[in-house]
Amino acid sequence: MIEAYATLAVFMVQILVVSVLHTAWVIRYFQGKLENHYADERYARFFPDWDRARMDRFLAGFRTVNIGIALLGVVPLFWLFDMMQSPDWDVWAVRRVISQYFMVQMAPFMVLTANWMWLVIKVRRRAPPEVKRTASLQRRQLFDFVSPATVFIAVLAYVLCAGLSLYFLQNPVPEISHPVRPLAMATEVYAIYAAVIYWMMYGKKVAPLDTHAERMREAALGIKAMFYVGIIIIAHVWFNLGLEVLHVERWIPVSTSVNLMVMILVVSRCLTVPPRAPEAAGNLRQGAALS
Repeated sequence: MIEAYATLAVFMVQILVVSVLHTAWVIRYFQGKLENHYADERYARFFPDWDRARMDRFLAGFRTVNIGIALLGVVPLFWLFDMMQSPDWDVWAVRRVISQYFMVQMAPFMVLTANWMWLVIKVRRRAPPEVKRTASLQRRQLFDFVSPATVFIAVLAYVLCAGLSLYFLQNPVPEISHPVRPLAMATEVYAIYAAVIYWMMYGKKVAPLDTHAERMREAALGIKAMFYVGIIIIAHVWFNLGLEVLHVERWIPVSTSVNLMVMILVVSRCLTVPPRAPEAAGNLRQGAALS
């Protein structure tokens, strides 16, 4: 029964981390972005009808919805508690409930992000050419954003994943029926992340009022987060397969919930906005040219 109690305890932590702690970080991040942008005199000059109150109301609604989702978490919590009273409770059903509730927890964040991107695109369309300028004075390399050690660990994780897949393909065990599936998933994740990282390093500036320094800082945080998440995904998949091989698969729901929370905490590292330096606001055209 220790696995059941551990699952319930970790699920309660998941409710707090994703719906309460992560929500606070998200709100603080977007409020910081708004403060920086509204302190920029180009807003008043180019976008006099920009409605800050609308975004403030949206953030307030975002907080309320997440509080409601946290309270709603009591429903799957009691369902898990009731189900795991049986000695032969279904591991995969429990894992499915934990994963599906996590998707519900992330839904408001996705809506908020989509709304923010729509507003940024709207601003970009209305921005004058000097604000949209995208040329950079310095060509960036990958190691300017992430350490060689992190890149090495990410590559090593992929190589180990490929090695394990090939090994179990040639030496099958009943618990691992699809040994190539982890490798296919890792390849898909790495390919998507590689495309996003390339765009973040060399693509056009999305937020027209961000300075070059702000864009490079957020790119560095985002690229690091993608490297970490990619490593975590591979480790999580093979850890769960190891639990199955060792016939302790009842710990898989705990592993799943912990993995989701770790990824959220890693992503939350990107949700920090330093105050814009006074000289940056006073030298707007120079910041636009560098961007």
